Amino acid sequence: MALPQWSVGPRSASDFLPAIIEAGYQGAQVFLPTHAAGAKAAGLADVSGIGTLRHIDEVDAVLGMWSGSVVSSLTLHLGTGFESSIEALKLVERTLTSASQFNVRVLIETHRGTLFQDPARTLSLIEQFPELRFTADLSHWYTGVEMVYGDFDSKLRALRPVFERCQMIHGRISDPGCIQVAVDGVLDPSAHVEHFRRMWRGVLDQCQVGGAESMPFVVELLPAAAHYARTVDRGSGPEEEVDRWTQANVLWEIFEGLETTS
Repeated sequence: MALPQWSVGPRSASDFLPAIIEAGYQGAQVFLPTHAAGAKAAGLADVSGIGTLRHIDEVDAVLGMWSGSVVSSLTLHLGTGFESSIEALKLVERTLTSASQFNVRVLIETHRGTLFQDPARTLSLIEQFPELRFTADLSHWYTGVEMVYGDFDSKLRALRPVFERCQMIHGRISDPGCIQVAVDGVLDPSAHVEHFRRMWRGVLDQCQVGGAESMPFVVELLPAAAHYARTVDRGSGPEEEVDRWTQANVLWEIFEGLETTS
């Protein structure tokens, strides 16, 4: 989305699908069912959806919109994070029931500003609803709850029930203070990059316990306008610190390296 003019990536929406196919990507994640149909028609093997569902009275409308779509799954930003315990239970139960009714495979994203922004609450909801399945965007937890503050190894062990239920990974790396940071090549030795290698490796190891048949790795690098990409001043004003198009390849290579060691 919104790549800078100096990026080597596609310039317009009409260029996007041909560019990702030429680059070797097998799939894409889209915002609307009509986008999914176009992506499939262009020749992508797998297309998934992503959407936002904030309140319980929106459940049927959101999931009904994706009923009959060609998407393999729908990743949801569920809730606001301000739900009471009772409201949280009702929202999850209604979402799972509606997903079954409309035959939509729902993956809940671990995302800030949602019901699942907190690992502890997520683990509690898994106890109530073991059928929950997730898209792991671990940057939100790594930064949002400052996972390096304390015993990182014990936190990874505690998150095994989440990792077991992950059926997609959003490819983004954060550090303890910024939600999206540039990675200096596949062998970047930074502590936070190594932590993401370990977390993604944990998902790959544990998802096999949960019966996942594959693990889509969906690179999601968002622009500065969305308050994600960091900016630097190179003399002509602030601009994004890195080309997100080429940075996506770095994240893919990191993940593919993990897969070859499984």
